[in-house]
Formats: sequence, structure tokens, C-alpha cells
Amino acid sequence: MNPRVDVRPARHEDLRAVSRLAVKLVDQHRGYDPRRFVLPGPVEEGYNRFLSAEIADPEAVVLVAIVDGEIAGYLYGRIEPPSFVELRGEAGWIHDIFVHERGRGMGIGGALLDAGVESLKHRGARSVMLSVSPRNDAGRHLFQSRGFENTMLEMTRQV
Repeated sequence: MNPRVDVRPARHEDLRAVSRLAVKLVDQHRGYDPRRFVLPGPVEEGYNRFLSAEIADPEAVVLVAIVDGEIAGYLYGRIEPPSFVELRGEAGWIHDIFVHERGRGMGIGGALLDAGVESLKHRGARSVMLSVSPRNDAGRHLFQSRGFENTMLEMTRQV
């Protein structure tokens, strides 16, 4: 039986726990490709500062999933303006979604994703985009099960 998952907007007092989860997300991505995923400076402090500003921005969505009184995952997204570089109109963009290892397979990611899409839709998004590593089978499966489709494949070459 899956535990009860409560998804709510993040508060300032949540940011330390969220930033620790963000470090795990960065580590996961660095495991996929350490040359591609590089951040300047201390990751936890950087995320804490960044998300502190984002939770006050009406264009941003920062959500936490609470299970048994603990933060088990988070989602960060925002409304992004049209981009000629990316050949797209204004869109909601889910930049981060992460569930702690011990909470995976319990519906937490789906609850965060559904709430994130609804929050972006409420902010005026007519479409929601995200990216996922081709090595992240569980993430790809979750996103596809919620109606996301492949549209682009990022490629990198070190020079």
C-alpha cells in the first residue's frame, strides 16, 4: 500500500531539505555524464539561494511532496518566455523533479508531476515541457505515462 502523499508549495523553512535533494539530483546527473552536468560553487548553498528567490516569483513553481511528515521529493518549474533559440512559444517548463531513493515506486513522482503541471497550467501554460536523461528509465516511463512525448534529443560533443 502506498503512503499518503501531500503535495504543497514549498516554504522557506523547506529549502534546506529541498536543497539536499537537489544535490542528489545533481549527483544523479553527474553519474550520467560528469562532463555535461557541471555547476559552479557549492551545490547545496547555490540551490538554497536560487530556490529562495524562486518561491517568491509568481512565474515559478516549487513544490514539495510530504510523506509521514518528511519531505520525500520536490519539483521546480516555471513559465518560460518564447524562445527563438529553442524554436518554441511561451511554455511551462519543469526543470527539476526528484524523489528520494527510499520513496521511489510509491506514487510520489506522479503526484509531484501532476501537481506541477496543474500549477503551471494555472499560471497560463498551454504546454509543459521537460527534459530527461535517456539513461533515466524510470523518469522517462513516468513522463510518458502522463502524456509527455519525445520532441528533441540533446547531443553534446567535447572539444
